[in-house]
Parts: sequence; structure tokens; C-alpha cells
Amino acid sequence: MNGQELVLGAFGVYLALFLVIAITSIRAILADDGVDKHTFWDDDVVVDIDTERPINFLNCACYGLSELREVVLRAWSPGIEDTPDGIGATLRRSRDDWQILAATRHVILPTQPVHVSHLMVLKCLRQGGCDDFLFILPFHEAMQTNEIAAIDSETKSKLQVKLIRGVSRAERDCVHVLPDDEYQSFKQDAACRDSCYPAVYRVHLDETIGAETTTKVRVDYYLGKPYTPLQRRLQLGEQQRVAFGLSTLLPSPYHSVSQKTRLILMSELNIDVVSLHVYATLSEIAENIFLCGPFDKVELLSSGEPMVLTIDCTDSLEYIPQLHKQISVPMCPFSGHIQIAEHYVVYNDASPVEGHFSLETLREIDRNEGARRGGGNFVTYMDALFPQQATKLRYYDDIGNISRAYLIDRNASHNYKSVHLLPRYPLLGGWKASFTVQYRLPPCILHSRKEVGYTPIDRFALNNAFRVADWIWNYVKGGEFVVCAPLYPAIYYMYIHRATHTLTLPPGAKVTRVDSPRDAVVEVKQRQRMVLGAAVSIQEITVNVSRLALHGMEPYYTEQVLVAYTVSAWWLWRVFGVVVLHAAAGWAAVHFWRR
Repeated sequence: MNGQELVLGAFGVYLALFLVIAITSIRAILADDGVDKHTFWDDDVVVDIDTERPINFLNCACYGLSELREVVLRAWSPGIEDTPDGIGATLRRSRDDWQILAATRHVILPTQPVHVSHLMVLKCLRQGGCDDFLFILPFHEAMQTNEIAAIDSETKSKLQVKLIRGVSRAERDCVHVLPDDEYQSFKQDAACRDSCYPAVYRVHLDETIGAETTTKVRVDYYLGKPYTPLQRRLQLGEQQRVAFGLSTLLPSPYHSVSQKTRLILMSELNIDVVSLHVYATLSEIAENIFLCGPFDKVELLSSGEPMVLTIDCTDSLEYIPQLHKQISVPMCPFSGHIQIAEHYVVYNDASPVEGHFSLETLREIDRNEGARRGGGNFVTYMDALFPQQATKLRYYDDIGNISRAYLIDRNASHNYKSVHLLPRYPLLGGWKASFTVQYRLPPCILHSRKEVGYTPIDRFALNNAFRVADWIWNYVKGGEFVVCAPLYPAIYYMYIHRATHTLTLPPGAKVTRVDSPRDAVVEVKQRQRMVLGAAVSIQEITVNVSRLALHGMEPYYTEQVLVAYTVSAWWLWRVFGVVVLHAAAGWAAVHFWRR
């Protein structure tokens, strides 16, 4: 073998290795699901169960309402300042627009989430007529819900609702656990006052009503994490009791002629009132129906006295303090599957159980309890829903794979299948578990705004050459693509304190629009990935949603985060150019050697 053949052979090996590396790099960037980039275990999530319980914010809510009332009524007095966001001035301008003739609050217990409904008869006092009104949600309730719904009681039409002031988590320095570990004190100073102000919504009527005219409106919302465990410890099988906090009056930015609260118990329960206030009492007016009030001539922004109800709870108290859902979008609808990874941290907020038990003992109790899940003391399984086309289910934690995942119903509902996920260890009261559920779905229809959803691959790309050509043409001309991501995770029934959705778009994609069915904080991040020395741009969309509580299955099927984007193929030409340069450099080296 002469030197020329040796050089040619070396160049062939060099070119072959280069092509292998190029193909591997491109395949890696297209198949990158981003799962391994995220660790979501105990060290990354710090949740103080004691300060997250809603009953701890009851005194905070009453304090915030009383301070806001001072701002509205004594705006020009010395030492009185408006709120930082100006909500005091907004309430002051609208306080004389309406009068509430009658208001009834209905609370249904002991469901999870708790359904709260306000039925109001409002009288317009504005001379030019009224077309909207303000609705106040006290801090301890606003911390458990993401939205409210309003309905005209006469026409049954849904009214438009807009959030004009939200709430955020109270500072830890403002809340202190008392020695008896049942209630908490709250600092009543300026720094903590701003954290306790209520959420304020503006409800728009269907049409403007004239002065001295009345209208009937119903406002509904759901409290996702309403209960606080009472017992410090429980014996196995002992009845779990919980506390539910509310105020005696219905806070409103308007004067009320009369108002009352009606509590409806869905079953025979032992209910007690814990309060030192005279008006914080209940009277049973019918079987399992209790009444607080009525209260006449209630001034605006009055909360009354805090009232704590203690009731028996037969349901489990697990919830998700934080969820991270990662979705990786393929380059084209027929190039691969959508990769989804859901990282969970689940807490069981029930009272701790005394003693030591075998796993089989706990599961035997669960089988006897049926849907009660251990009588509210512990959790041995979790329900999950997956689309029928979902494949490659992987269920693991920081130790490794968890093999206990069982298909229960292949046709649960709406083309979904039901799966039981068993945690590595049963979740006793006060315990938590961190784990990941990973699966993939068939290609999403991305090339049209109207066609959003998942469809089997054999019904899309392989049997429809026209759609393939349409997608290629749309890609070349830089058209808009659409991808959708379900808002709720596979484990659907738990209350989610905070959910983060991260969508990783294909290389060269640029976001044009992000739509969320709930109030959310959206952030678009840009990162670079090197492919054979060429920088490739990849965009990640992060959607943060707080306080998700599922009431009924319809939102689970319909509420989706929608992302529209355009794709440029320029990055492929850049990588191709690098390949050509490498090949040219190799050829030049061989040519120079031959000379």
C-alpha cells in the first residue's frame, strides 16, 4: 500500500467518523426531551406544611380586610395611605355604586374541593346605570383558588370575570406557630398588612341596568385545600378530624341590608364550632343544614369574627405542593413522539399515625375502606389518567424505577385509560414522596390552528402524503405551527399549589403566541446548543400556574396550554455548511499531500 492510498484511507475514515458524529448530534438535538436536565427532589423543594395550611391565614384575612376598610373610609385622614397597588382608591370610587339587598353564602362540606356559592340581590345606585360590580375574596380563600365564575341568576348566562388584584404567599416572618400547634399568631404591622389584602374581581353584566334596578347574580368558586388536621397523632383506623375556617360575614365592597351563611353537610358528621365570639354560632334549620346569621345592616369590607368548624373527615388529605411538567415537541408531526415528564412532590397532610405496620396491613385496610383511602390516615395508591395513545410509561423516583403501576380501566372516559400508581412506600400522615411519571404521545397536529390535539400516526402522516407535503411547504415558507399541552397532570384529582409547564420547541422555532386557560406567568427562555460547531437556537416556554383544583372532569379534558410558533430551517443550512467545510478541509489536505 503506497502513501497515497494510505492518505485516502485515512480521509475516508475521517469523513466516516465525522458523518457519524454529525448524524448523532442532529438526532440527539431532535430527540432531546430535556428530562435529564431537571432534578426535582427534596433538596430543591422546601414546603413548610404548618404555614401552608389555610386556617393559619384566617386571622390574616380578617386583619387585611379591617385595614383595607380603614383605607377606603378614612382615605384623607392623617397617617392613612393607599395600598401599593391602588386597590383602595378603586374600592373607594365604586362603594356607592351598589347596595346588596340580600346575600346568602352556601358552603358544601366535607367535599374536596369545597364548593362555595354566593347568591346576591344587588341594587344599582349609580345615576348613569351600572354594568359591572366588584367581588372580594378574602385572603385565606384566595390562597386556595385560581378563578371564580359568575352567572346571571335570571338569564342563566355566564358573566365575564376579570381579576384586578391577586394575592401571593404571605411572608414567613408574618406567621408564627403557637405552642399548642393548633392555631397561629400573625404580626399586625405594615409589612404584613400588604400580604393579607384580599383578591378583587370585576364582574361584567350582560347589559347595563338603570338606577334603582335590581339584578340577581350567583358567584361560584372552589377551595382546593380547605382542611387542617386537628389531632397531633392518630391510632391506626381512628377517625380523622379536621378544621375548616371561615368568617361570620361575607366581605363585600358595598353595604348589605342582610346576609347569612348556609352550611350543607353531605352526610351525618360530628360538627363543632370553635370560637370565643358571640356571633360565631350555628343553628340547625334542617337535617344536615346549618345556618350562621342572618346579619342585618352590614357595612362594607366587614369580615365579622373568625369561626373554625371541626368536622369528621373520611377522605385523604394528600396534595401536590409543586409540579413540574416538561413537554418536548418534535421537529415535525411524523418525526417522533411528544415526550412528557411530570415531576411530582406529594404530601399527605393528615395527622401522623402511631405505631409500625406492614405494607400488607395498610393495603388490607384500604381494600376494606374502598374509596375512602385508609379513612384519611394514609395513602397506598394514586389514580392517574392517560390518553389511549400514551405509550412507554415509566414511573420512577430518585432511587430508581418503581414497578408498581397497574392498568385498571382501558376505557375510563373520553378515550382515556385509568392507571393505579403505588408509591414506593405508603404515605402516612406527614409523609411526602418525590417521583416522576414519564410517557410519550403520538405526534400532535401542529400545522393548523384549528386542528389541535393528538392523533395516531397511522391516521396522519403515513397514509396522507398531502399532509406531509403541506407540512413541508409550511415549514419552508416559515408558516405558523400550533402545539397544545394539557393543563392538568396525569394524577388529576389532587390540589396543586404551584404547577410549572415547560415546553421545549424544535430547533429554530420562535414563539408567536402563548394562551393559558388560567391566570399564569409566562416566560420565554432562549438557549444555545452546539452541533458540529454551529450554534443552534432552542426556545423554552415556561408557564407557571398556581392553586389548581379540579372540580368535575370536563376541565381536565378541555383546558390546555396552547403555544403557536414559526420555524426557520436556517439552522439546518448552517450545520450543512459546517459539514461541507469539514469535507472541503479534508479534501484539501488529501490534495496537498498527493502533491
